[in-house]
Amino acid sequence: MTALLRTATALVAALALLPIAARSAGADELGRYAGSWTSTGTFVDTPYSKAGSADADTTCAWSTDRGFMICQQRVTLSGKTEHDLGIYTYDGATNAYHFVAVRTTGPSSPDIAMDSTSVTYVNSFNDNGKQVTVRTTNLWVGPDRYTWRTEYSTDSGATWTLMASGSAARR
Repeated sequence: MTALLRTATALVAALALLPIAARSAGADELGRYAGSWTSTGTFVDTPYSKAGSADADTTCAWSTDRGFMICQQRVTLSGKTEHDLGIYTYDGATNAYHFVAVRTTGPSSPDIAMDSTSVTYVNSFNDNGKQVTVRTTNLWVGPDRYTWRTEYSTDSGATWTLMASGSAARR
């Protein structure tokens, strides 16, 4: 597996397993992240993912000034454990949420789109001249549970191929 593919797979896994707020009513909505979460899922074989199980434990809390929601996470993909940090914030001037993931392989900052029932992370990378877009959609089914689905597209979003899916619950 190439370094790019490993990095893309790790990013997809981490994004898929993080708890995501369902509504976009401002910074207070980030409070839905607070607490401890358990996530599970299954990856399938694609050019950008390897079949296997995924699980994560995530703990989120406000920074001392309530400007940031900080989430520490342990992710296990097919028996290999990694640790990362997710930082969320809200920009009231632009009504936009921002997210940065920090891993030992480096930081990333995917786009986030939110509506009343879902949050979608979108990230793109170049694979030998081919633009690959990966999206993870978290669909809230209650205040303490959501399902997630990760897909990729190589045709600007005309078609999507499943990479992984699962669910998460607050402990």
